[in-house]
Amino acid sequence: MSKKIKRRWKSQFARFVGAYGVELLAVELDVSPSAIYHWIRGATTPRPAHAGVIQHLARKGGTRLTMDEVYGHSRSVRADN
Repeated sequence: MSKKIKRRWKSQFARFVGAYGVELLAVELDVSPSAIYHWIRGATTPRPAHAGVIQHLARKGGTRLTMDEVYGHSRSVRADN
């Protein structure tokens, strides 16, 4: 894995996704795993309803995840490119 790709997984949002599991999160959100990888790559962002569910799932697992962290991930990744 390249350094550029590894950096994508450093944000609080990406660490939550990685720990929760892309496949399981995709099932929970009723989206394809590729949609989640697009979010991690910064190509797209989760819809607000999905972001709310992500926050809820994170909170259930003991992680505080703000909307700024969810949406800031994409801005940060795009700035790195």
